[in-house]
Formats: sequence, C-alpha cells, structure tokens
Amino acid sequence: LDVLGRHLAAQHTLRGYNLLQPMSAFGNAADARGVPTGLSADVAQRLLRSMARRAARCSPPATSSFWLQTRDDMLHLRRLACTRLPVELPDCEWLQAVLLAGRFPLAADALRNSDVDVESAEAIVVAAAQEYIDSASDASDGALDRAVECLRCLPEQSAAVRSQLALVDSARLLAAFGSELLPPQLRHYKEPSHPL
Repeated sequence: LDVLGRHLAAQHTLRGYNLLQPMSAFGNAADARGVPTGLSADVAQRLLRSMARRAARCSPPATSSFWLQTRDDMLHLRRLACTRLPVELPDCEWLQAVLLAGRFPLAADALRNSDVDVESAEAIVVAAAQEYIDSASDASDGALDRAVECLRCLPEQSAAVRSQLALVDSARLLAAFGSELLPPQLRHYKEPSHPL
C-alpha cells in the first residue's frame, strides 16, 4: 500500500505536466523481493527532462517561482518513483534547462546552493555555453553575450571556462580585423607549438 501510495503521488505530480503514465509503467523496476519500486531509469530520466523543458517553453516565460516549483516536483518524482536514479540527476536536468532558457541569475543562485558536484556543474554550464556559441551567426550575435553570461554563473572560473571566454574574445577581436571566422571554426585551430 505504501508503494502504491507513492506511485499515485507521482502520478499526481506528472498530471500537472501532462505526463501521466500507465500504472503498469510503475512496475518496470523491482527490489530484491520483487516488490515494484517504480519507473525504469530510462523512463524516469525522460520524464524529468520533459518537466524541465516544459518550464523552458512557457509563454510568457516562466517565473522564478515556477522554475523552483518545477525543480521541487522533479526531486519529488525521483523520490517517489525512481530512487535508483542518481540523487543529483533532477538538479542536473533542471540546471541545463534553466541555462538554455537564459535564466542566468536563477542558475547562478542555484549553483551557489546546489547538491550538484563541482565537476558536473561545470560540465553542464560549459555545454550550455557552447550551444550558445555554436548558434552565433557572427561575432556580434547576442548568443555570444549569452554564452558569456552563462559561463559567469559558475562561482569560480576554471580552465575550461576561461577557454570558452577566450574563444568568444578571439572571435570578436578577429572580427574587428575583418575576419569572418566564427567561434566553432576557431575551436578547431590549435595554438602553434614554438620550438625552444
């Protein structure tokens, strides 16, 4: 009965996102005694991603409180329906969606108080910044400004972050001299080695 109660509570959360699942889906994972424990890891991760993307697609844009409620719902869903997923996965999926939605102050605040480890947080932020960089049509494209804002969400600048910031600066500097190379093209150039 406790298990069924958790699964019904998970369905209640999913209903708010139009993501209701057949009750049979909650029997796809079981403990050592064969008692259903919830959704399969693949289904649960897909649902978490869908919840975060729903907030990202809101029109008008979702408020900070809506984003935070979505994060709470994602954490709640993991606890209720798929405890085998890594504890930090809901936060990681949520953070990625927040960054790609351009909600940088919210992301920066979340990173200061997050359970996501430093390496995972950095990887998510750098990947989001690269998406902005790669979408830029030229060196004056606002996507590059968003990439810089995205990278500055991290409390500390690592070598990977400094590298992405240097890439944006290089593209802008070269554009001032008439170059049409975009950051994704510059990424393929390696610094020449100098003989000693």
